Amino acid sequence: MNSRILSQKDRIILSAVVDYYINTGSPVGSKTLAELYNLHWSSATIRNTMSKFMENGYLSQQHISAGRVPTDKAFRLYIDSLMHIEELSKDKIGFINKRYRDVQGTVDELLFETSSVLSDISEFAGLVTLPDCKYLEINSSKLIKIDKRKILLIIIFKGGLTAKTLINLKKEIPEDVLKRLSYYLNSVSEHLTLDDLKTTVLSELKYKKDEIYNEIVKSILKLTDQPNLEGSSSDLFIKGHKSFIDKMNFNNTDDIKELIKAFEEKRYLIEILSKVGSGDGIRVFIGSEHGMMNGFSLVACSYGKNKRLGTIGVFGLLRMDYSKIIPLVGYTAEIVSKIVNNGGYYD
Repeated sequence: MNSRILSQKDRIILSAVVDYYINTGSPVGSKTLAELYNLHWSSATIRNTMSKFMENGYLSQQHISAGRVPTDKAFRLYIDSLMHIEELSKDKIGFINKRYRDVQGTVDELLFETSSVLSDISEFAGLVTLPDCKYLEINSSKLIKIDKRKILLIIIFKGGLTAKTLINLKKEIPEDVLKRLSYYLNSVSEHLTLDDLKTTVLSELKYKKDEIYNEIVKSILKLTDQPNLEGSSSDLFIKGHKSFIDKMNFNNTDDIKELIKAFEEKRYLIEILSKVGSGDGIRVFIGSEHGMMNGFSLVACSYGKNKRLGTIGVFGLLRMDYSKIIPLVGYTAEIVSKIVNNGGYYD
């Protein structure tokens, strides 16, 4: 069964069951559904339709006398085909923009504020990954002499994020040569990305036979392959997860431990967030589809200009109100993209 073969009646009834569960977290029967949603079919007709959905795995029932609840399969169908996405309210847009106007400083502060904004509005956990510096625009670069045969290559990106690498030379570099190379590197790297810079220095390598320049080129290539980012305290910013966990009513302590572990170790959340590509738009990951805990989901969207820099998302209950969370994540990703690409917030 899929949305193409669902009748109008099927769509309305399944949407009503999911909507009721999102709002209450409780099973629902045919009589309640008919009265609450002003459905013009009889309770018997609605009950038969719900039975059909149960047979196809879209609804479940704890015991015969209980109402039905939607399964992960029902939520997937609802999210992909049945849901009506609301527009973000003017109040929320104003709230979000005000929060970003007040952000001054590093990328670290921007990402922390983003996770906080997502959490404050959704009342779930806000997630933001650190940008991939290979696609960030370079603001400046410099070479600093550490000792006779060691120099430090520093690249500063728009927004304050920094990449550094130590270069070990076979012979001492004269001070005037270092200054010339540093000036040259800064002049060619400005407004480029690390990938662009890699292309530039490789083309220059054809014409330069200087040993020191070659060592610098190798370091830039190493930096583009394995960027060592500094100026950030975390590769994943999470806000609101503690209060989210406190509000949960877990039946056993193992569920609590598993959820806390996911937030503390971060690896799994980062892995899921990394699956969101630049052209994917907003993606919704249903917990059981990805080996996560049942009853939870993740709404995520990448940020960045043309290529994916990083990902933001809201992690919460499976029965979160997707019609409100999806536009929240989408709008916030747009704001973050503009700030990271432009080096600051502009109205």
